[in-house]
Amino acid sequence: NIYLDMVTDRNNKINFDLISKFDLLLEKSEDIRIILPEIVSFEVYKHLDSEIKNIKERIHEQKKSIDKLYWFPHSEINIEEYKKRAKQPLTELLEDYEKKETDYKGKVYKIIDDIFESVKTIIIKSDSDLNNEVLKRKIFKKAPLHIDNKESLADALIIETLINLKKYITLQDDDII
Repeated sequence: NIYLDMVTDRNNKINFDLISKFDLLLEKSEDIRIILPEIVSFEVYKHLDSEIKNIKERIHEQKKSIDKLYWFPHSEINIEEYKKRAKQPLTELLEDYEKKETDYKGKVYKIIDDIFESVKTIIIKSDSDLNNEVLKRKIFKKAPLHIDNKESLADALIIETLINLKKYITLQDDDII
């Protein structure tokens, strides 16, 4: 989710520059390493295109919302003209997005690849021990698998990876995770 938020600005608080700065921080720092559970990499690549596509869909949704506006008769405001003017900035935004979409996707994938493939990134592969711990977590209804209608196996796998991290990498006493 953090990577996707950095890429797509879903909260309007984070922008593309953040992931670029994150990549630069990783490159320049001697002390920082990324511990990357395999499931995180899988999920990022699985959702990346759809998250980027959501940008376009949200603009379309806003235009459709404007189309649904109606007004009372005998008003001095021409609602159709108003709707047309209101949609114009969104149309421009959409055109800009469509011109830059391929370039944006390429840059996003390049930065994500650089981060995930960095020598400073430690990928923790899922194995039967981790999967068994996730299953045990599910059976005992431990968070995040304590809510019946919510599928959170990936989150449980991340938790179990962190809990069992010492089995997969050597940690020093002064390491901060």
